[in-house]
Order: sequence, then structure tokens, then C-alpha cells
Amino acid sequence: MKRGGPIPRRTPLVSVTPLRKQSKSRTSREKRRDETKARLLVRMRCFNNNGGLCEICGQREAADPAHRLATGRNGGWHSSNLIAACRPCHDQQRDGKGGEQLATMLGQVLPSRVNGEQPVPACVPVQLVYGRVYLDDAGGFTEAIT
Repeated sequence: MKRGGPIPRRTPLVSVTPLRKQSKSRTSREKRRDETKARLLVRMRCFNNNGGLCEICGQREAADPAHRLATGRNGGWHSSNLIAACRPCHDQQRDGKGGEQLATMLGQVLPSRVNGEQPVPACVPVQLVYGRVYLDDAGGFTEAIT
């Protein structure tokens, strides 16, 4: 059964402008999402190195990734720049009561400049539970020969 004619439109038709060409550069939201994923992967790799225990004392569960070169000093989220640390060890590294000096001597904290240049965490050995080692960006380490 055929009904009446076409239904009248309540709104007038508007000419549609063609969509803008999508730029090939990523949006800031996509960049943040990718950066968050990368941080999560590095965190997981960092915590899995020592079975989830602190890499400094080896006794307590690791709670935080401790940056050897602080993010405020241009330290990034790279495996060679992170140590899985429990809260007391992490706080002791930055306490300002001599703990930072000891952590710097052990390579657990890096100074912002050495002879006018920024240190590269992968090139500076660090004293951890498994001995004096060089951390790499793949999440592993090699023994530092002294």
C-alpha cells in the first residue's frame, strides 16, 4: 500500500563543506597516550627486573620508579634511568641529609651536569642488589668490571 508523498523536511538542507584534510602529524592527545603507554612499559620492565622487590635494598616491595637523573633535570623515562625502589629507599635518595650524596656515589642518583655535560644514565654504573652494573634501555643490565 502506497502512502502519500515524501515527508516534508522541518529543517532546510544545508550545503556540507568538505572535511578538512587530516594532517599527518599526531595530535597532542595521541602523543600523550603514546607517552603514557611507553611509561607503563618501562615501569613494568623496571619492576620485573628483581621480582618486584626494591633494587636498592632488596628487602621490601618496590613501590616507585626512582629516576637516576630527575625528570626536572631532563631525565627521561628510559629503563637505564629508572630503578625500582621501595618508598624508604626512594625518600632517602632525595632527603637532603646526606642520603643524596651516598646515592650519587653509588650511581643511584646522577648530577645534572658533569664537566658541563649532562650524564647519560646508560654510561654510568650503578650499585644495586645484584652488584655494580650498567643499566640498558632494553630493561637489562651488564656487570660493571672494576
